[in-house]
Amino acid sequence: MKSRFVSMSRMSLSGVALMLAASAAGAAMAEPGLESLDFAFRFATAIKSDARDRAKAQELALGEYAAAGAYDEAARRATQIEGWRRGSLYATMATELARAGRADEARGFIAKAEEVRQSTSGWENPRISSQVAEALALLGDHEQSNRITADLASNDPIQYSGRAAATDAVAAAVQGNFEQGMEKLRALESNNDLDAAWGRTTGYLALAKHADAPKASRLLALDAARSSADRLPIERRLDGLLQIAPEYAALGRKGDAKQAISEAAKLVSSNAKNPPEAIPGLIAVGRAWAESGEPQKARKPLQDAEGLVSQALSIDQPGLIERIASAWRQVPDSERARRLDLKAIDNAAAMRLSRPRAIALSAICRQMGQDGVVPDEALRLRLESLLAGLGEPW
Repeated sequence: MKSRFVSMSRMSLSGVALMLAASAAGAAMAEPGLESLDFAFRFATAIKSDARDRAKAQELALGEYAAAGAYDEAARRATQIEGWRRGSLYATMATELARAGRADEARGFIAKAEEVRQSTSGWENPRISSQVAEALALLGDHEQSNRITADLASNDPIQYSGRAAATDAVAAAVQGNFEQGMEKLRALESNNDLDAAWGRTTGYLALAKHADAPKASRLLALDAARSSADRLPIERRLDGLLQIAPEYAALGRKGDAKQAISEAAKLVSSNAKNPPEAIPGLIAVGRAWAESGEPQKARKPLQDAEGLVSQALSIDQPGLIERIASAWRQVPDSERARRLDLKAIDNAAAMRLSRPRAIALSAICRQMGQDGVVPDEALRLRLESLLAGLGEPW
């Protein structure tokens, strides 16, 4: 099943949109979840049959270590990642460190990312460059960041013009010129290309997250993000609305936050022609209601999502179940979340081939780690047994 609704997990969201988020909450959250992240990385590393799947799963797991503030551990394990994804991880770590105000360390990881990039060809090379530019923007290195984004936009305007403008806008804001950042994004208002329009939307959102700017300026950027999101295709509009809602709440406009979630809920209910396609959107809406302090409104979409999982492709079911579990933790309903954690693991364990089984279990453990879940002894033994059981047929 290819859902028409985009994944709402943290790693699937645009890096630019999250560039200026505070890191303290993430670090405090994930400390007890490091054991789950350890399992996520070990399942990823156990994938012997496909180097690309292995590297991707490893990068995602270590990205959560970095988001948790466990930089030293992420750096230690990064050497096990082969290929360009190690450079991507180093750039991610640089961004997290820049966000945390640890400039010297951030620059060290930029150098590591650049070292990998220089030995990388193909589309992966500019991918690393774009991430490096984001980290430089957060460090206030506008000149170097702008030089990279200009090259990216010149060589591949369809893919990188929007992201480049968003990165440049953040760099301007970090240097204290918020209005200049807004102008860079306004220049894209007439560009209806999807990537450019999405970059414009996430750029406005990134400026709205800039804590050093006056509240009025941040609200102006957030209103611009909302207006921009309204012109996006359905799946991106949904994603945008659910990123915009918590920022409205954080800035004291709770009515606007609830309106954004309500609109997202309508998009989910009215645009899924095939019921399983609605599952990711239902999960995201339920989670948004829970995080906005409306647990009763969260319950129905999460219950609906759970009821539809059996109709999804079997390979997708473990991840969907775990994402529902994660949303229930936000309600909070820890008992239901725990039940679904175990169901997701059992569902993944039933996969005949080791490769999809390991990928699914890594994703499940990654989500639990992100949520700060500490495995009890029974769960720990179950995961160790599943790790030991990986092997032919892959």
